[in-house]
Formats: sequence, C-alpha cells, structure tokens
Amino acid sequence: MKKAIVICLAILWAFALASCEQAANVPAARPTETVTVQLTPTLTPTPSPSAPVATPAPTAAQEIQDKVYRLTLDTAEYEEITPDSEYMLEGLLYVRLQTFPKVSDDAYDEQSMAERIEALEDSKIAGITLALSDEYSAQLTYPAWRIIYETGANEDAKRCEDIYFQTDTNEYRVHTSAPVDAAEGYRDDLKDYDQRIAKLFASIRLVEEPGPGDPGDTGLNQWWGEYKSDELGFAIEITELTGDGFYADITLLRNGNTVLAGTAAISAEDERHAIMDGVEFRLYEDFSAIDIQTSEGSQWAHMRGRYERVE
Repeated sequence: MKKAIVICLAILWAFALASCEQAANVPAARPTETVTVQLTPTLTPTPSPSAPVATPAPTAAQEIQDKVYRLTLDTAEYEEITPDSEYMLEGLLYVRLQTFPKVSDDAYDEQSMAERIEALEDSKIAGITLALSDEYSAQLTYPAWRIIYETGANEDAKRCEDIYFQTDTNEYRVHTSAPVDAAEGYRDDLKDYDQRIAKLFASIRLVEEPGPGDPGDTGLNQWWGEYKSDELGFAIEITELTGDGFYADITLLRNGNTVLAGTAAISAEDERHAIMDGVEFRLYEDFSAIDIQTSEGSQWAHMRGRYERVE
C-alpha cells in the first residue's frame, strides 16, 4: 500500500516537470505597440470681410439733371404785365416767357415741334418756318428751335416768333407776337421790329436756382416746386423764394398758358400760409400738396382745391 502511494506521487511529479518544460519553451508574447496617427486637420477657410461697397459718385448728367433753371431776358425797355412772365413794348410787341415740365425724353423734330407750338397756341397756325438755330443752341447750351408763324385772321392776325428748347428736366419757350400790320406795314412804330427781336433773343439766359431739396439761403425750400390737379386742370409752379414770399405761376394743364401769376406773401404767423391777389395757398405739413382757397365770389373760385406735388 505504501509502495503504491509512492509510485503515484512519482508519476504526478513527472507530469508536473513536463508541463514546466513545455511552458518554458513557449515564446513570450510581443508587447502591444501603440501607433499614434497624426491627423491633418481640415482647414475651413475663414471668409474675408466683405469689401465696403462704394457709392458711385453722381455722373455729370445726373448733376445737371438735379439743377433747376429760370428763364430770364433783358426787358428793361418793356412794360411788365406779369412779373417775370409777360411784357409789352410800346403796346405792340408782346413777349412771354414759359416753362413746362419735360413732355418727352425724345428730342423734337420739325413735325413734332410744329405740333407742339400749335398745341400751345390752341389754334391753327399758318406759314410756319422752323429750324434748329446754331446761334441760340450755342448761347443756351441746349438745342434751340427758332420758329416763325402766324395766328388769327384779318385784324386779329399776328406774326409770332419763338425760341423753344429742352433741358434735362424742363422745356422753355420765349414767345413774341405783334399784329401783322404792325410787324410788316408799320415797322417804324416798333423801331426796327426785327432788330428788337434779335436783341431780345440774344439776352435769353438760364439762371440756376436751388432745387426742391436744396435749402439755399432762404430756408423756405418746402414751398419750392411744381404742383398740379388733373381734376381741376391747373398746375402751380413756385419759384423765387425770398424771406417773406415766393413767385407763383398758375397755368392750364391743357396748353401751359398762364392764367394767374405774381408774388405771394407768406404769413408772418404761419409759414405754410401765403396769399396772392385774393388767392390763398396752404402748404401741407409734409409738403406733399398745396390747397388753393378763395372766397365764393372770387373770379378764381374755379381753381379751389388740392394740388399734388410733382416729383
């Protein structure tokens, strides 16, 4: 029995030694390698700040278009009928200055110019001759037409001679007329009719004035500008602002003829209220319109109402 136990222990010892030798022959495991991968970051470009957008300077044409002009003449020898508008020489030669909003951006040709004059005269015209004048175009720096024609018949017949031209914003007409018999049969009464006309036309000038948005020195620019009422059929042009008044020209829309013109006095108590020959002007607080007011029995009562500013 004792011998059997010894034999078993020997066998177990042998197995143990064999296992140790086998383990010693197994190659040791390789240590774990740590690999570092360097990632190149994706760069998102930072947008550069936007360059400031420069406001373009006004062109020469835009600067000209913003200007407002008034037509003037040398009328020292003439009797003034309506200030800065109508004149008479020795009861025979009639002179009128007219300013209109620009009818079209297109230049006039002979046909359209003749039609324009006929519309302004509101009657048939005869014997018309017209041409662009190099002399007056150079004088006014705009293409200028010289037009000669006759209106009326018999004792009402008149010989007319006009200068008509367009600027970038308006149209202008210097109109003259005289009875046909005075113009052709009695030139001595007019002291050389043609020379008087030539002298008059040679004095035509465009005088620049502050526009609607230009306060100038008057501080009254809110009155300045053109107003109209399609319903009533009249237009108002306000110019020549001073410290206490302005010049108002009220015309018919259908032909541009002046029906009332003169100097309106601005009220000392209310700078948005002015009066001229019994006609009251009331300027809206936002300067967008003018009301004309008159008494019920006034000869100008048909002009009462609201007139919108023409932009």
